[in-house]
Amino acid sequence: MSVYVDRLRPVKPTAAWPWPYAAHLTADSPEELHAFAGWLGLKKEWFQDHPRHPHYDLTVTKHLAAKKRGAVEIGKEIP
Repeated sequence: MSVYVDRLRPVKPTAAWPWPYAAHLTADSPEELHAFAGWLGLKKEWFQDHPRHPHYDLTVTKHLAAKKRGAVEIGKEIP
């Protein structure tokens, strides 16, 4: 089982997402995704149950922490 992050990409900040960059966190199983997200300090209500790729959005800081913890960076964007 693995946890994955896609590459950071520039985004237009909004009221809901005030940061200039974003990435996604996903995993092979929902249990692994939620456990890893919890370790990063992400709230379960931030989970996005996307039909193809359930994920959490990540800031630059959380992206770096996820990679440091062992998340695998993948080249394509997770929608």
